[in-house]
Amino acid sequence: MRVCGGGGQGKNAPFSTARSGVERMLATTFVAIRGVHVLQGLLCSVSGRRTYRRPVLAAAVEAAAAVEFVALSRRYVGQGGCDARGARADAAFGLAGLVALAFAMDPVDRTASLNWMLPLTVGSTLGCAALPTIAEGVVVSAALGATYAVTTADATRVGGGRAATAMANALSYPGFFVVASLVTRFARRMATELEEARRLAVDQGARLAAEAATNREHRLLHDSALQTLEAIAAGSAGDPESVRRHAWREAETLRLALRQGTSHVGGMIDRLSRLCAEFAEKGLRVELIAGELEIEPGDDVSGALCDATREALANVVKHGGVDRAHVRVTDEEGAWSVTIRDHGRGFEVSSTSHGFGLDNSIEKRLAEVGGWSRVESAPSQGTRVELGVPR
Repeated sequence: MRVCGGGGQGKNAPFSTARSGVERMLATTFVAIRGVHVLQGLLCSVSGRRTYRRPVLAAAVEAAAAVEFVALSRRYVGQGGCDARGARADAAFGLAGLVALAFAMDPVDRTASLNWMLPLTVGSTLGCAALPTIAEGVVVSAALGATYAVTTADATRVGGGRAATAMANALSYPGFFVVASLVTRFARRMATELEEARRLAVDQGARLAAEAATNREHRLLHDSALQTLEAIAAGSAGDPESVRRHAWREAETLRLALRQGTSHVGGMIDRLSRLCAEFAEKGLRVELIAGELEIEPGDDVSGALCDATREALANVVKHGGVDRAHVRVTDEEGAWSVTIRDHGRGFEVSSTSHGFGLDNSIEKRLAEVGGWSRVESAPSQGTRVELGVPR
């Protein structure tokens, strides 16, 4: 039964990176520790070959440990994680290795560093964290500890330092297993929480992208085709030839937006100049007051300011009752700002409910680029709309 490993399949596969990464990290850590212990066994077998009572048996145990290390490493690294079958096989090898190496040395040396199967099998308890249940892991680690205690029983009966060392070593098996289990479960829980957070972020990002696309399409229709239709219906669109030219221009704007995802081309001053010319054909003479910008805003900022300016000028046409307006552009005090001013009817700002134009084409459009808007007006005092985006 597989209890840990690499990335999964199916609909949740894109979100399995964190969990599979944790499993690879745990497997790599185990393999690295096992490699150190096998190397330690090799050094002990070579340097202490005259100390072992049965040096050939000690060498055979080391050779078997090296073969088991290669097989286990290929299994864990290849599948991207530890598993229960590998952990059980490793524990079985450890039990046999403890007994075999004990026969290869004198009883007095079994608590010393020559018994390199001790650290190797303590390392096996780390792999036991891959077992399906904690209970099984406790049983396996306890069996390893008990086997070590039996093989060092002679030292325990002698007492003294060797007895204390043997008991401490035997208790290290369940101790290391508990630590490994806690760390493994904590890492897996963190990975699961990260995957869930990533899934929620992707879902929310998709929703926000869909909402942004819908708002852009609504603004495009509101600021182009709908404005033209309203001007025609109100009789303020000018002569038929002017209406025809304006309709062609709006059609081209929509076509360009559908093809390129934007309705703006050129710098912000150029865009505003074209916007002023467009409203001149609607009967609103717009004076553009703009010097050279110190820093040209990006396309998203420029587009937001121009879209909001278009809506403000459209409101002048529909509600201002005047044929003149002023648009002033500055980039001072760390912000790009556009001010639209008219001396028309004005209105009571506090008593006017926001419509789609003010809410969506101005406020929300600017909010998307971190900008803001401010409207000042009073009956018979005209209207002043200030738009800004921090640089």
